[in-house]
Amino acid sequence: MGSMEVVGRSQTRYNTKALCTAIGIACERYRLKHNRWPEKLDDLAEFGIPKGLTDPFDGNPLRYQRAENGIDNNGDVLGSSRPGDVGFRLWNADSRTVPMAPKPKFDDDEFDGK
Repeated sequence: MGSMEVVGRSQTRYNTKALCTAIGIACERYRLKHNRWPEKLDDLAEFGIPKGLTDPFDGNPLRYQRAENGIDNNGDVLGSSRPGDVGFRLWNADSRTVPMAPKPKFDDDEFDGK
C-alpha cells in the first residue's frame, strides 16, 4: 500500500469518526426530546444529520443498530484493530454508571435553528 493510500484511509477514518460523533450527539438529543432512541438515522434530520448517509468505506447505507442486549457484533465500538470499521455505543440512561443530570426542558424553536 502506497503512502498516499495510507493517508487517504486515515483521513476517511478520521472523517467517519467525526460523523459518528455528530450522529451520537444527535441520537442523545433525540432521546432527550422524544424519551426514546431514534428508529433510524433519517429520524435525526431535525438535529442536522442529513438523510440517506452512506458508509464511506463500502458505499452502503450507514448502519445504525439498536441492541437491547448491549452487544455489538458488527461495529468497532471498542477500538479493536479491524480497519475500516468505526462505531459508537450509546447506553440507555438507566444503564449508565454516572447519574444523569435533570432532564432539560427543550424549546422546539431551539431545534429549528432560531
